[in-house]
Amino acid sequence: MGHCGFAKIVLASILLGLFPQLATAQPVVADPSFETPDLGSGFAYRPTVQGLTFERDSGIAANGSAFGFGPAPDGDQVGLIQTTPNGSPPSSIAQTVTGLNPGEHYVLRFYAAGRPGYGANPITIAFNGLPVASVTPVSTAFEEVITASFLSPGTTGTLSFTGATGGSDRTTAIDRVRVQRLPFGPEVTNPSFETPDLGAGFAYRPDAPGLAFGGTSGIAANGSAFGFTSAPDGDQVGLIQANPPNVPSASISHSVSGLTPGEWYSVRFSGAARPGYGGTPVSIAFNGELLGRLSFDSTAFVETSPNDFRATTSTGTLTFSGEITARDTTTAIDRVKVIRRLPGPEVANLSFEAPDLGAGFAYRPDAPGLAFGGTSGIAANGSAFGFPSALDGDQVALLQATGSIAQQVAGLTPGDTHRIRFLMVRRPTDERTDVNEVIVAFNGIPVGTFTPEMVWTEKTTSAFRATAAGVITFSSSSDRDLTSGIDRVIVEKTYEFPPAAAANPSFELPQLANRSFAYVPQTTALSFTGGAGISRAGSAWGFQAPPDGRQVAFLQGRATISQRLTELRPTIPHVVRFFLAGRPTTAWSPVTVKFNEEVIGTFMPSSAAWTEVTTDSFVPLASEGMLTFSTPDGASDVASGIDMVSVVEMLPAAVSDRSLEEPRPR
Repeated sequence: MGHCGFAKIVLASILLGLFPQLATAQPVVADPSFETPDLGSGFAYRPTVQGLTFERDSGIAANGSAFGFGPAPDGDQVGLIQTTPNGSPPSSIAQTVTGLNPGEHYVLRFYAAGRPGYGANPITIAFNGLPVASVTPVSTAFEEVITASFLSPGTTGTLSFTGATGGSDRTTAIDRVRVQRLPFGPEVTNPSFETPDLGAGFAYRPDAPGLAFGGTSGIAANGSAFGFTSAPDGDQVGLIQANPPNVPSASISHSVSGLTPGEWYSVRFSGAARPGYGGTPVSIAFNGELLGRLSFDSTAFVETSPNDFRATTSTGTLTFSGEITARDTTTAIDRVKVIRRLPGPEVANLSFEAPDLGAGFAYRPDAPGLAFGGTSGIAANGSAFGFPSALDGDQVALLQATGSIAQQVAGLTPGDTHRIRFLMVRRPTDERTDVNEVIVAFNGIPVGTFTPEMVWTEKTTSAFRATAAGVITFSSSSDRDLTSGIDRVIVEKTYEFPPAAAANPSFELPQLANRSFAYVPQTTALSFTGGAGISRAGSAWGFQAPPDGRQVAFLQGRATISQRLTELRPTIPHVVRFFLAGRPTTAWSPVTVKFNEEVIGTFMPSSAAWTEVTTDSFVPLASEGMLTFSTPDGASDVASGIDMVSVVEMLPAAVSDRSLEEPRPR
């Protein structure tokens, strides 16, 4: 990480305004203000202090010492880091940190100043060896610094401040060092089912902190007899196995804390079916309120979400329940999250709940905010169209043959990038050899073409730049009697890859010849190294049809693909979403994703089918940063593909009213 401009990292007032909770239950830094030992008005190189380690020309200076620093921001002493000659090891100060929570994100805050008359020593700050900032103070007055966020792997860690070597005699003073937890939102107990550790086995209704199990539910480790695909987070997953009649249904309940009464939240989790047995449908409820019923037919883990809920208290219970059936089916769940939804774009009648059609259907009904063309309309659960039950409410839209549906969208931010997410299914009686392809457009500009599947599946369009309001259009043009169902249309703010007009999120540039590929192609938007490149559909790489466009990127052996992101919002948590697949004819490589130097996820393809994955969150301190995808050294015939990359705020500008079945805040 290069040297940060000092003004860019002095974000204390902003961060405190956004996250007032930072003041409580924080980790402990050893001797954070360097008050031990008491040096009077002198200084000392490499003093002996419990919990601190000093190397080379580092130490502690008191107010009034020969170093001449301004008054310490806290107490009477500061730490000092002085340059060393060329060829010598650098000066450094290391401090132990205790009271961390494994798997949580933190930022480091401290004060820094340059030595009057000599200048500041550039310092690099790291946590457990991972750089989180590089700082050169521009003033002799102490100013507060806030680093990039970092993930704690354990309950303790080590902070280090390391200076530069060579050049003139320069010294930086530091003081009031603090490590503070970033409250990214509500906390879900045992969200990835990592406790208790079951080795390679499984257990029904184990004694697990923060969880309650009912019926044939429990936890399964990677490699257990259940045979689930490897857990997307950690080594274990929750299991919900269908129970026969007259037996209580399987259920898993999590405790949720940190909610704000009156705010709306979204539940997100990953689910997968048991290989060879199939998945059991799962109902999700919060404090007894049913949020949705989701089915899982794929053995690959897919992230999904039910309806939003509105918190009435600061805590609650999130419950996943299976169905009672004679079939032995099991669904695995993992990586359970509860995320606060900010008010954002409003999609008219987005789950097609008005007008109420009972158990029937209607072509071109008079529906608020919607315009229908051709053979399109709305169908209720139980209608003659026979769609699987709606996942949001009781009705869905239908597109038959040459139908079209237009929906009004308000509350967009002009110039910002957005994308559309929606649920889609095919009519069960349609021939399996042919489907009704649906084109999605925003203000007349196509943003994706999609093919329905036999079960409800979430689809995501390409990103587009918005005006203050607009129209989403779904249209089909089949000359046969084929029908698609549409439900739960969401518009969320996103960032393209990169978020600029010439973005290349799906690797469509440079455009390659049909069935061809290129190693390390030349493009202004992306940087490729090693065995990285772009493959067009039908090439020798053999990837399945791209989820977006006609081209995908590949990483073979040791390879990287990187891009500078712009238009990020500092201090707001973000995640990266992308589609991942293994090359069908070879072994697969794990893909590591970094923002700047912070690892935000490592993903192994679960199959040759394209599957959307989501990284851990990161918090940019500036509006720009570097996003990198990489694969490790390995055999040259080991490869994975990526496509349709986007960067999304963790608190997205999403539709606050998903089903219009009860009022939502404006």
